[in-house]
Amino acid sequence: MRRSAIGSITVLSVSIPFRLRRREQAKKTAMGAIVVPPIALSGILAGVLAVAGYPPDDSLMTGRTPRVPAEFREGCASLTEVEDWSRSLIQSDPVLTYRDLDCDGRDDVLVEIAFARGTTGDRSFLAFSRTDRGYRYLGETWRILRTFSYPEGCYLVQHGSAGGGETVVSLQRVTSDGFSEVGRIVLRAGDGGEEHDRLVFERLAHGDPTRDELLEIFGS
Repeated sequence: MRRSAIGSITVLSVSIPFRLRRREQAKKTAMGAIVVPPIALSGILAGVLAVAGYPPDDSLMTGRTPRVPAEFREGCASLTEVEDWSRSLIQSDPVLTYRDLDCDGRDDVLVEIAFARGTTGDRSFLAFSRTDRGYRYLGETWRILRTFSYPEGCYLVQHGSAGGGETVVSLQRVTSDGFSEVGRIVLRAGDGGEEHDRLVFERLAHGDPTRDELLEIFGS
């Protein structure tokens, strides 16, 4: 009996500390289960915010003019902010292309509005001009034919399909305030179109019109 008692005491003396250690580990595990998820969640949210930068905006999808953040009005947005804001507007990862839009010799940025691409192949873009401090939002544009630089200012010619073999061509004045339309014409410049219209389109695409000639083409 004494051996049995001693044996039981021995077992208890070993078992009790072992159970206490298990309980302490369980508490630590429970504490970790409580503490870690909020930390992990905050990290995930921070990562999402860092990538997204701006909340989703369905303005373009619903035909409304988006609210332009201050940094894009003031011309101090970073290229990362250009990507993030564009992503919030077009609801997909932006594809950036570069070309001079405001005739200052620097590469500006175009972001295609992918969901707006029509069955005719028309394309439209968000346009951002490069400034000394970053990027400024200029507005939306269609397919760009070319730009014209004159002492009086910079002009951009854009075009898009009007259906039925017709092409809409628009002349835009480009300033730090964005695009402002000077005039637009409709041409039948494709196969089976008008010879006069083809010559006009060819002159706009490859000619060297003076500013007055350019304005005359668009009736201004």
